[in-house]
Amino acid sequence: MFNKVIVIEISTLCNLSCPFCAHDKRLPIPRHTIPAEDLRTFTEIVGQYATATGEAILVSWLGGEPFLQRDLLPLTEALHAQYPLSFSATTNGTQLHNPEIRAHIRRCYAELTFSMDGFPEFHDLMRGKTGLFEDVKTHVQRLAREAPDLKLRINTVLMRDNFDAFPALCLEFARWGVQEITFNQLGGRDRPEFYPEHRLTVEQVQRLSEMAQQIQEAIRDLGTHLVFSPSYLKRISATARGEKLPILDCAPGRFYMFVNALGQIAPCTFTLDEYGKPLASIQSLADFEQLPFTFHREKMRQQAPACLDCPNTNVHGKFS
Repeated sequence: MFNKVIVIEISTLCNLSCPFCAHDKRLPIPRHTIPAEDLRTFTEIVGQYATATGEAILVSWLGGEPFLQRDLLPLTEALHAQYPLSFSATTNGTQLHNPEIRAHIRRCYAELTFSMDGFPEFHDLMRGKTGLFEDVKTHVQRLAREAPDLKLRINTVLMRDNFDAFPALCLEFARWGVQEITFNQLGGRDRPEFYPEHRLTVEQVQRLSEMAQQIQEAIRDLGTHLVFSPSYLKRISATARGEKLPILDCAPGRFYMFVNALGQIAPCTFTLDEYGKPLASIQSLADFEQLPFTFHREKMRQQAPACLDCPNTNVHGKFS
């Protein structure tokens, strides 16, 4: 269990073409990467904070596809050697054919999450890469053998199209040797044109709680845990029904922070416009320690629109 999780979207560059994702390589949009010096300064301050407080801190790299950024490897190696930080990443798996990257993961990472949304006929189509499912299977099984202390997780975006296959899919993933399976419902913020025809139906969401418990029973003996909580299922149900779930005080910045590829830090990805601060403004341990107080003060003064129907899965117990 970590005292604080800091998710860092190091770049919006991706090499796949997922129709539900804002980072789809086909989109004619600018791509951004956090300036290397700002990232190094900030993460070193986080390391100093972990050293000074003894808190367990997880730094989680996000993209785009984070392992496309080759500068990430030496930075993580240096931080891992110098500070008591834990590291994770969410990956599409396309770069793990590289033995250097796999060795780096074995040395430095506590967790690795693969994004997988279905069996080959669905996953490869959604991601725009033939053979990707089998490639990821190979990488997961290899890491399960070679890095027994590495927590391997698979996260699935649940949508109308893959919902019925989810129980069989979880059983398949469990046989690969992953410790955890998590899931998100398809959201409409990134690609609103894709959302209406593919979002979960109310009927599917009504079945989700029983389905999740049945999956849990089916994979338990394989050493795999399907991670969810009643509050997380409530969030998914509320979305399907068009009901709002406000969170007026989430202790912003105390347990979770998000940094985007433009170099802004906020309590979460949904409140960057209202509460975001330039990463370059965090130049000392004192600056970092003040962030939760600053976020809380600003949130109490004015609630961000997202807080009136909070979509942050961490707040609702996705990983509980």
